[in-house]
Amino acid sequence: MAGTTDAVRDVLTEFVHDLYGRLAERDDVSASQELEVVLSDDTYSLESAELGSRPERYAEEQLIYPLLEAVGLECVRQPYGERGGTVVWPDFEVANLDTKVIGENKQLNQFENAVGQIKDYLDRKSIGAEYGIVSDGIRWQVFKIELGGDFTEYPEIEQANVDFRDALLAIAHEERLVEQSGLDADPDEKIAAFVSAFERESFSNCSRRPRRGASATGESGTWKRSTSCTSNCCSARATSTTTTPA
Repeated sequence: MAGTTDAVRDVLTEFVHDLYGRLAERDDVSASQELEVVLSDDTYSLESAELGSRPERYAEEQLIYPLLEAVGLECVRQPYGERGGTVVWPDFEVANLDTKVIGENKQLNQFENAVGQIKDYLDRKSIGAEYGIVSDGIRWQVFKIELGGDFTEYPEIEQANVDFRDALLAIAHEERLVEQSGLDADPDEKIAAFVSAFERESFSNCSRRPRRGASATGESGTWKRSTSCTSNCCSARATSTTTTPA
């Protein structure tokens, strides 16, 4: 696990340096202050001109795919292609797990915009995925689809809810890229939580967990950890989004 956590930290460190370098090319802002705002304000967006790349592509290339690779997950990008030049399917599918896992990416600080989309993709029988990863590179979350009676639920995998925001700020401060100090954040603790939830072996064990049933009235059952799973990422929140399919 030590090698994996080191690889994840390297990705985060390279990201803050890369973003700082791109922001430093602008004459009208302080790169240090702008970097701090991007990492601390979850509503702040950067434009293509500031990044030298489409914002979503930048998040994918600098954070999302490197982090997935660091924990041993192999991804097929745009596995279902495009329609009319527009991607209308999940951004990726994990290729080296026993269960079908898809993912939806967004640009930095646009995490919430992907949640509804991943639930829609999970609901598509033509895709047939059981789990969906949502990320803007900074925040990470896994949802699972469960069918019961007339209801479809998308419970969150609680331990796979990881927010790197404070960890990135702390790393940027360690690297002398931002002036903010006094952060009560341990980057290594957050990195270990990410590895525990997303490392291929842990993810595979949790993916083998039996499905949770739901009654015809939509009453949720209880998540149960597989007897073969020793990871803590099998627990899920008791509350989940419930929708009635059309």
